[in-house]
Amino acid sequence: MLSQDFFLLGEAETSARTVRANEDISFEDLQDLIASRFAFVVSKGIGFVRDDATLSHIRDIFSSEVPIGITIDGSSVREVPGPKGKPYVGKFFEVFPDHLGNHQRLFEKYGPAFKTTNLGGTLFHTNDPDIAGVALAENDFFTKDIFPSHPLYGIKNQEAGVFLGDTDTPEWRIAHKFLPPALGPKAVRHCT
Repeated sequence: MLSQDFFLLGEAETSARTVRANEDISFEDLQDLIASRFAFVVSKGIGFVRDDATLSHIRDIFSSEVPIGITIDGSSVREVPGPKGKPYVGKFFEVFPDHLGNHQRLFEKYGPAFKTTNLGGTLFHTNDPDIAGVALAENDFFTKDIFPSHPLYGIKNQEAGVFLGDTDTPEWRIAHKFLPPALGPKAVRHCT
């Protein structure tokens, strides 16, 4: 049985967690194992670093005497960037009145993901389809809860199923079981 301490690069090494693995583990299986231990949604971008050197072999990772840093797509884990706000209004004037142009400017400045806080509400923005796919997926990591400040809250109806109810309810699960086959290519072909 192999054992090694891992920590998120960008955090203190003292936050390292011990991970045990079988001796015949592959690099991809180690990525999956680390993803499950650190609650990452996607494992394919996980990398391993020691003393600023990227490690790509299992023996190098598990033979290290010091904890191994975990990177995501080659970068350390960090807070989502965004513009500095003003008291009470937050970043409202960074975004409005020309929100399309200002969002484009913010994407150019901060990259494919940034956050804004406007009048007390925090919004995360992305123009990357991979990030959007992760954020909009309804799975064990993410559910859709229609809370009081949500735009659909006024017409929330659990019995309506998929579109107007929370995703973590029995009604949603029943409706979601029947909708994918009804909207699949074979079913749609008969409607057109």
